[in-house]
Amino acid sequence: MISLSQLVRQFCSKASKNAEQQIRLLLMARFPQASIKVNDVSGGCGAMFDVFVEDFEFKGLTTLRQHKLVTNTLKDKIKEMHGLRIHTTIPEDTPISEPES
Repeated sequence: MISLSQLVRQFCSKASKNAEQQIRLLLMARFPQASIKVNDVSGGCGAMFDVFVEDFEFKGLTTLRQHKLVTNTLKDKIKEMHGLRIHTTIPEDTPISEPES
């Protein structure tokens, strides 16, 4: 027989993975060239997330503007969350290699 706490953990785990995937898909649609990571940091219940987005689109934008782009993308999902931590970065420029002789 499954205890109530085991049932809650199973439900939370499934909800969390689904929420992570939904958030990742929304961000990928908005930032198709970005490197994106989404982590549930609420113990598996899908209530609090760390979101990492690395994209060249952020170049020249303030951190506040970068975060607004992310929050605007996730505004409907944010209503379902307890909290969201956003981390944005700009990729390092890849050095241009010298032409081969």
